[in-house]
Amino acid sequence: MAQSALPLDGRIANRGRTLGCVVGCVLIATGGLTLAGWAYDVEPLKGGHAGITTKANAALLLVLAGASLSLACLRGRGAVPRVVGQALGALVGVTGAATLSQDLFGWDLGIDQPLFTEGLGAVATASPGRIGPPASACFTLAGLSLFLLHTRRAPALAQSAAIGIGTIALLVITGYGYSVDMLYGVAGFTGISLRAAVALLLLSFGLLAASVDRGFGPIVAGPGAGSIMARRILAFAVAALMLAIVAILTGLIVRTAMRVNRIEERRLAAEAQLRDRLHEIEAMMEVLPIGLLIATDRSARRIVGNRVAREFLRIPEADGNLSLSAPPGEAPSHFRVFQDGVELAPDDLPVQRAAREGVALHDLELDIVFDDGEVKRELISALPLLDANGEPRGAVASLMDITARRAAEKEREELLVRERELRAQAEAANRAKDEFLATVSHELRTPLTAILGWASMLREGTVKDPATVDHALATIERGAKAQAQLIDDLLDVSRLRAGMLRLDARPVDLAAVVKAAADVVRPAADEAGVELRVLLAEDPCVVRGDATRLQQVVWNLLSNAVKFSRPGSVVEARLSAGETDAVLTVTDTGEGIAPELLPHVFDRFWQAESGRTRRHGGLGLGLSIARDLVELHGGTIEAASDGPGRGARFTVRLPRPPSEKVAAAVSPQGAEALAAPPTARGPAS
Repeated sequence: MAQSALPLDGRIANRGRTLGCVVGCVLIATGGLTLAGWAYDVEPLKGGHAGITTKANAALLLVLAGASLSLACLRGRGAVPRVVGQALGALVGVTGAATLSQDLFGWDLGIDQPLFTEGLGAVATASPGRIGPPASACFTLAGLSLFLLHTRRAPALAQSAAIGIGTIALLVITGYGYSVDMLYGVAGFTGISLRAAVALLLLSFGLLAASVDRGFGPIVAGPGAGSIMARRILAFAVAALMLAIVAILTGLIVRTAMRVNRIEERRLAAEAQLRDRLHEIEAMMEVLPIGLLIATDRSARRIVGNRVAREFLRIPEADGNLSLSAPPGEAPSHFRVFQDGVELAPDDLPVQRAAREGVALHDLELDIVFDDGEVKRELISALPLLDANGEPRGAVASLMDITARRAAEKEREELLVRERELRAQAEAANRAKDEFLATVSHELRTPLTAILGWASMLREGTVKDPATVDHALATIERGAKAQAQLIDDLLDVSRLRAGMLRLDARPVDLAAVVKAAADVVRPAADEAGVELRVLLAEDPCVVRGDATRLQQVVWNLLSNAVKFSRPGSVVEARLSAGETDAVLTVTDTGEGIAPELLPHVFDRFWQAESGRTRRHGGLGLGLSIARDLVELHGGTIEAASDGPGRGARFTVRLPRPPSEKVAAAVSPQGAEALAAPPTARGPAS
């Protein structure tokens, strides 16, 4: 290559070396500050711009390149600085080339993070800690230029490498200036920080300044006419280069703008579609027959719901807050939530738990109790909403009003229970009917057998003895009376059930009724070995009623007590007069009644004994008839017993007429009727 005929001024060479040394020191300082930023994790020192930081490897190579450049600019240097400078330049070039090969060939040499580690996802970074292709290419060229500068060989090649470094760095800086991220921000292609680009541009200037006396330097910087022409042409070339760069950047900017416009159009279209989908989802939520709740934050301080949920919780506002965890004054206060009878705290509600704990809750039944006393039953399920990291950010829940369903189920259960009770009653009634028919057959057949037997013997004349004839006639008479009593009881039951029994109500002396009934029962008591005691009130005890039916009540109670008393027992009838009612108590010391049987003693056709175990006759109608007759008189009858073998007590209460005078209580007709009780009546069945 032709050189300038005129020698280069030595001052220019000295200034070039001085400038190169200054650039080397600046590079060392820049790299050192960046390494300090990585060491102490200070982001501003890392040289970050537009989210892209200077890598630790790049900072280290800047320090090495600056040191090598400074050594190359020393005056009167010996062999050691030259060798060290060559080694540093070679290390910079080899490291840059190895890093560049990783992006070109896709391998990993494990040289990206020798000093400090970087997390995943760094901007414009293909692999954590890795220098981008522009910087690694520049460091490769810098290593070559520095090595040649120290060996003082091929200065034109060294200067060409420096110009290449400057061109790449200038292109990156222009991209930052015009915000064209394609020139600096594409990971694996153009990723490089602004600080690294500026430092590399300075390195390019330093390399050219340090070799100003060699290669192209004398041609450009010399005093000859050719050098002057070269400088002018070079200025024109630089201007042309800048125009070309501006044109290229303009094209890139236009392309980027068009791309951004297309992206914007797609974004707007996507947003419009998203709004349409959201509107469709909101409309669908409003028409769903179940309630939906959405907690928009992890603390569930705001919960929105669809129409069904708002109506269920009585919140009419479309944007109302349904959260009981909301701040005071915003949370609804007209209802409370219970589970199994225990009120739930706001933070323990399903939506709050799902949003806070990230757990799924299914098919929980809760009671909503409103201030006006209304209670609704809801079936709720809640699921958490998760963010990109899998952490809960809210919750969604569905609720159903199952109040009517639970009421129907409860009613169905009650109907089933009632049906079982009615079936049991029907089965019991059927058994009672069978037992009643068996009892009636037995009660009718027993006296009829005796009547037919004695009647046949009397008709055939086989009985001659007068005493035997009298005994036969007495037996026939007792059997006929028993038959008449059974028929009378059945007729009374039929009349009572049909409501056809009429009372001949008039003032009656109850003491006379009790005494007359006791006189009728006494022979049967004496025959059974039972002592019958009658204790009457001293004052007249007047009630208004039917004397015959009242006497029937007393007969039934006394005969029932005698029938179930053992020989030697005592049956006591005590009559007392109160201010408003008369009280008759019939007490015995006989067999007694078990507690579980007491509720049934007044049931029709009911007897404590049944089937083949019966030791006493009767149809089980006496106490039932007594109860119905007492109630027809406006009174009450009660049964009590301390248990089997401890006797029983029956208490009858009849109202007394307050306006009647005791002295004129009983009419002559009533007294006469009581003096001669009906002979057709006998012991109760």
